[in-house]
Amino acid sequence: MPLASIVIRTKNEERWLGRVLKAIAQQTWAEREVIVVDSGSTDTTLTIARHDSAKIVELAPRSFTYGRALNRGVQEAKGEFIVALSGHAVPASQTWLATLLAPLKDPIVGAVYGRCIPLPGCNPFDAKAIRCHFGTQRQIQTANHRFSNANGAWRKDVWEFEQFDERLPATEDQAWAAALLRRGFVIVYEPKAVVCHSHNRTPAQIFRTTQAEVAAMKWLDQSSEQWSVAKMLWLWARSTLGGWRTTWQYRSHWRWWLYCPTYYLAQQYGYYRGLRDPLFSTYPHAHPQDRPPVSA
Repeated sequence: MPLASIVIRTKNEERWLGRVLKAIAQQTWAEREVIVVDSGSTDTTLTIARHDSAKIVELAPRSFTYGRALNRGVQEAKGEFIVALSGHAVPASQTWLATLLAPLKDPIVGAVYGRCIPLPGCNPFDAKAIRCHFGTQRQIQTANHRFSNANGAWRKDVWEFEQFDERLPATEDQAWAAALLRRGFVIVYEPKAVVCHSHNRTPAQIFRTTQAEVAAMKWLDQSSEQWSVAKMLWLWARSTLGGWRTTWQYRSHWRWWLYCPTYYLAQQYGYYRGLRDPLFSTYPHAHPQDRPPVSA
């Protein structure tokens, strides 16, 4: 059984990291190592990692990007297979790792990603989006560059000639998947490799995350799309109505009904700014002349 190196990116993940590491220890795939790439945790994250004998790589917060953290972790990896796992993505079964890695035995498969389901306490809006985004049907992608480093895997030799773009503030996983597709690989979505993974972000975090993701995707896809303020407000109103329906369908706590307009205002304003602000002016690591070609 080849060695699998599991790279976990963390920052203040004390709530979930212990559960993540315990679930990894219970996997049927025995040959594995754990590498924690931490970007400035101020809680007990590193203590938890050391207690479980994980290899630790520390990255200065000011130099952090998702791509840089992954590249640093993979540089330390000894395994034939690399697994990217979020610090709050808890494997849902003892066969998660074996299931995720199985498609990589086919050399045409460049990468695999698994299904995410919401963590306990996830807000109903994110929970619905996660269930819609991560379906139950297995897919072999030859053109769609959807991929997720919250629960993904690849062979190290693939990464050695196609590393992650360290300039991007977000969607480094999809940019990398697009590059693999251009090289002739396929991407496999394996819904049986399940982790529990979600966020409960503040409105400010929702705005910043959405802005970064949308700006990066626009840069990647070479889109010229922009929204007017009127369109943003119309979509906010429509999304809020849909969110209220979601709270009713899930029988969610009344606080989510009150939070709904704020949640979607932060999200839609993030979309608006992400579409209107050039990536290279907002995030200095990215430059327009370096934009990759659109995948077929």
